[in-house]
Amino acid sequence: MAWKMFRWVWKVKSPINIGTAPAGILNRTRLYIPARTIWGALTAELSRDTAGSSFPDYISIGENLLQNVRFSYLFPAEKIGDEYAMWYSEYSDGLVWKREDTPNDDKPNRDFKSKILYSFPSTSIDPKSDSAEEGTLRELECIQPYWQISNHYPPPEMFMVGYVFIADESVQNQVFSIKKLMVGADTRYGFGHIELVKHPEASRFLDYEVELNHTNPRIKSNIAFGHIMPDPHFKFKGDFEVLEGRYLQRIYTQGLTWKPGTKVDSDQDVYFEILDNGLWRPIKS
Repeated sequence: MAWKMFRWVWKVKSPINIGTAPAGILNRTRLYIPARTIWGALTAELSRDTAGSSFPDYISIGENLLQNVRFSYLFPAEKIGDEYAMWYSEYSDGLVWKREDTPNDDKPNRDFKSKILYSFPSTSIDPKSDSAEEGTLRELECIQPYWQISNHYPPPEMFMVGYVFIADESVQNQVFSIKKLMVGADTRYGFGHIELVKHPEASRFLDYEVELNHTNPRIKSNIAFGHIMPDPHFKFKGDFEVLEGRYLQRIYTQGLTWKPGTKVDSDQDVYFEILDNGLWRPIKS
């Protein structure tokens, strides 16, 4: 199968919460948008856009995307001149973040989070006392539409950057006809709004080689930019988490996976193929 690869850029128009494990009363967010989340949002928009007066055909459109499209994760990005520089995570001595145009300049995870996140407190009101109802205090952590950089006014806009691989030209036209997506939690309240800025065709994944003539696209890299399926033939350095989700009202579990930013524990690059479920699978070159 021959794939075409495009680097697409999205502008963040409203706060985004991509759910992960909570911490006390804080409903935390991931710092990236997973491939599965993008697939779900795109399936919803395409289904509604083509339904007319009929009920949206989520199943067939979703399955068509699974067969003909592969998504990388979307990561935060800054606009530098006319370009958009993506930030990505990497495990070194702990988790750090790097900007693609300055890969030798590490930013610790905690410092990076302070630049892009904000939390919104909320609670239910007890109508009898007109005060906060006991046990309902929550905070929703979100990626903000603007970078929180001191002494910078107006603050820089937030973008999300990633790659999309498409095998069918008709599907390509459908995908790029969608100019906005609603991703993550609380989209009915205006959260998770992103708008497409550009989608030029690309020949490299950041600075890494790609192979586009296989059943799944492959990236030759020593870093995984998505969750990795464990494999006893490879040694990695990173963190684990159990990945769960929902598909057609059913809960599915991918099991234990390596988090994005996980590095190959050697000096050699490994080929990763991007599967239809968004996971990255290491394969021998």
